[in-house]
Amino acid sequence: MSCSCHHCRKKRPDLRDGTGRLSRLLAALDPKYAPLDDRKIEDLLTQITEYAAKVRFFPLPEEDDGSIRTWEELLKNDLAVVLAAVVLEDPSKWERQYLDYRQQLYADPTPDNFALLFKPIHALATQLDDWLQKSSSDNPLRSDLELLTRSNLSPLLQKAIQYALALNHPNKLLDIKLGAVQVWNFGSAELDEDDSIFNIDPEDKETDTDPPEDISPLIEASFYIDDIFQSFYQAALDIVAGSHEHLDFALEKYPKHQPHVTLLIAFLELFQYLQQDLNDITRRHLEFFYKEVLHLSERPPEPDRVHAIFELAKGVGSYEVENGTPLLAGTDTETGKAIVYKTRQGSGTQSAPFVPNRALVKEIKNIYIERDKDTKTTVVDFHANPVANSLDGYGTAFPQASSSFDTFGVGGRDEETPRTLCNFLQAPGNFLNAARIGFAISSPQLLLAGGKRVIELKVKGLADILNAAKSTNLGQILDIWLTGEKGWINVPINPNNLAISIFYESFDQKKGLRIHIDIAEQKIIPFDPELHPGDLFPTNAPVLKVQIKNLDEENFSTAVPRY
Repeated sequence: MSCSCHHCRKKRPDLRDGTGRLSRLLAALDPKYAPLDDRKIEDLLTQITEYAAKVRFFPLPEEDDGSIRTWEELLKNDLAVVLAAVVLEDPSKWERQYLDYRQQLYADPTPDNFALLFKPIHALATQLDDWLQKSSSDNPLRSDLELLTRSNLSPLLQKAIQYALALNHPNKLLDIKLGAVQVWNFGSAELDEDDSIFNIDPEDKETDTDPPEDISPLIEASFYIDDIFQSFYQAALDIVAGSHEHLDFALEKYPKHQPHVTLLIAFLELFQYLQQDLNDITRRHLEFFYKEVLHLSERPPEPDRVHAIFELAKGVGSYEVENGTPLLAGTDTETGKAIVYKTRQGSGTQSAPFVPNRALVKEIKNIYIERDKDTKTTVVDFHANPVANSLDGYGTAFPQASSSFDTFGVGGRDEETPRTLCNFLQAPGNFLNAARIGFAISSPQLLLAGGKRVIELKVKGLADILNAAKSTNLGQILDIWLTGEKGWINVPINPNNLAISIFYESFDQKKGLRIHIDIAEQKIIPFDPELHPGDLFPTNAPVLKVQIKNLDEENFSTAVPRY
């Protein structure tokens, strides 16, 4: 059974689903790989706003109150422009900055390096406050920001300012002038210093990353700053992630845009058609190269092909399905059109109609003949799966939705490089589902109730198998069983002519087997699944079972025939 989990692919990278034409396509050949203009509408809105800050606005003399100097003033507070700036923000830059300062502190735990930890927190708090100030009451972003600020960020920011004050650093730390005071609900001048994190006794930290010596008090104190930064960083990530949906609303459904902003958004929506046409140049260039330069011709379209399973309705024994019968397969998700397949039996144009009946696949079994990896011809072992379409080959259900299995079976397990990790954890031993090789005979003539009984059996090829064995002791080669009244009777070999009640021997130059059953031995009775477990023979007569032991190179030469 195959497995595609991370652990199995790491151990055995050769285990994969195969290679198709789509997976062989180079990414660079995709016309969308390198668009000439990959700017989205949020990029364009932000760029226009930045450019507008450089363009002077000249109002009418009677309306000039000095409040508007550039065109930026007419754009920057619009809902779509604010959200576009939020969407393009990258909070990871503050995380990278904080981690760099963290490494500096670990390398040299000084107050100067500790003070650097407050810079990313200052930047995040300032950015969130800036978004708050620009967000109007009808901006959905404002409600998200207010909820985060009041419930979590405001108390943490107060703590950070108090810790910074206690550090008594010459540079002013976290000297934030918060615009939305009613949201943050405090002022920096109202806070007292808090030096509790700097008065913690050093502790030994025996971890993989920290040194075994006593940790500096500043490094101990930095753990508290870590929690504050992570809260601000996660808040910024959540705001940016949620702004994509808010931007779509602002562009499509927001009813309060100023007229000039509405015209700008309409222009940018139309401009996207020009961008698409511009980005299509790479596709047209590629087609020109294939068709006009290389003179390659396209293959004619081929219809999709599927395998259909027909199940007859109740009371119908068979039904003739003519070639070309349409089969509805749902609706195409892109075009909305119905997907229709037509039946076709065989490869010819005048194929016979298909006649389904009630025949079903009741069981799936398989036998795998394992051969030596070096010689490729010597048979090493046989493996059988009575329920091939199961996890272990014996009927255990698959643990997940995937129900793939080895159609032709699987051989032994290499201990050094297991075929898959997950499937073999529950399969101890060196081999999977080792098959018992032999045959069984069921006949009413084996119904031997009492007296001295002799069974003679001749099998074609038996002498070849016995002669190929490296041992002359039949007991190390064959295992013989009979259905007795008390259960399976294991028939032993008797090389020393001991007085035993049942044994077997070979005769006629090993071409046959002779079984001797004494009068004291139990009756030979018909097969009973409960009394004779291990096999399910479809018979009501006695059974004689012959199995070959240890069919491998240690017990047999390579000349043993394979029937």
